[in-house]
Amino acid sequence: MMKKQLMASLLIMAALPIAAQKKTTPPQQPIAKRVADFFKKAKKQVSATGQRIGEVIGLDQLDSDKDLITVDDIKYMPVYTKDLMTNREDAAKLKAAAKAEFSKKYPKVEVISVVVPQTDWNHFAITKKKITGYKRRAYVYILGRDGDDAFLNACYLFEAEREPGQEYVNAREYPQLQRVDAIPASVLSKIER
Repeated sequence: MMKKQLMASLLIMAALPIAAQKKTTPPQQPIAKRVADFFKKAKKQVSATGQRIGEVIGLDQLDSDKDLITVDDIKYMPVYTKDLMTNREDAAKLKAAAKAEFSKKYPKVEVISVVVPQTDWNHFAITKKKITGYKRRAYVYILGRDGDDAFLNACYLFEAEREPGQEYVNAREYPQLQRVDAIPASVLSKIER
């Protein structure tokens, strides 16, 4: 019922300009083409708005989700073993903050490694028809031993934003726990990077 009303109102809206035409005006595009163009524009606007809202409230997909490894029909994050960040001071701060959060959440898990598997911060421009600010992100991965037969692999996101000419301001949740995988000991060697 709702679809019929919507389609009827769209057709009426599309037909009104035709009724107001004089013979001296050039002919307009057919109704079907105008309606199709209207829906294409609406779809693009809704998609762009949804993406912006997702970024604002933190629902954008993790950069690392595309790197998941499937073992026995279960998806795991890779276990990173190399610390790649070139700015050792930033890396030390990020790792210390992530390790403190991890130890608070999982006090009985023995931390084996803490790494930043990227060479530098990932930088992004924030745009609203023009550049309005900048965002940077870094990920820290922690591997911990959970008893004798399992491991935990955790990913923490560090994110900060700044306006042009200003300093970076950390996000409300800094660091933000993105994902934790419980890994059986038999799977660990298959997902190490």
